[in-house]
Amino acid sequence: MPKGIYLRKSKTHCKFGHAFSEQNTYVDSRGSKTCKICRRKREFEYRKENREILRKRVTNWREEHQREWQENNREKTRIHTYTWKKRNPEKVRQQRYRRRFAELNQLGNFSNWMLPYYRYSQDSCCFYCNKKINPNLSAGEPSREILEHLIPLCREGLHCWTNTALACWRCNSRKGTKTIEEFMEDIRK
Repeated sequence: MPKGIYLRKSKTHCKFGHAFSEQNTYVDSRGSKTCKICRRKREFEYRKENREILRKRVTNWREEHQREWQENNREKTRIHTYTWKKRNPEKVRQQRYRRRFAELNQLGNFSNWMLPYYRYSQDSCCFYCNKKINPNLSAGEPSREILEHLIPLCREGLHCWTNTALACWRCNSRKGTKTIEEFMEDIRK
């Protein structure tokens, strides 16, 4: 063989001993062979090490794509939002609560599944006056169900299961920013 000319042997196995076959081989754009098992392993390790970076990239792309679609389809978005809010009044109420408590920096650990629990444990009655309450009534109805904070948020009460109960709209509006003790004294007078 002349000097300087080397024949490149075709590899039959990857460096970890996996045999190259049609099902097991990935050939990239440069023509180099890679074992699919080893490639998957490397990709898995890369994703594991760079999870946060990749998550941010995907999230940013999704947000951009979604924002662009919403700008191009404003009427569809408006109709979809309106129908979703009509079908999910409880979720809308929870969103309002979350936004309000985030502004007050008092998120706590309350979650949506607590409302049915309160309805069951309180027998769908107001925490203060023991009259039946109804979650399906519109805003301003006296016997409408409202999530009540026993220690008001403005007095540094938290939005958590130990500080909440269901009350009727009438009692909730009468209580305002009073504590339970102050409110009970006013009722007795």
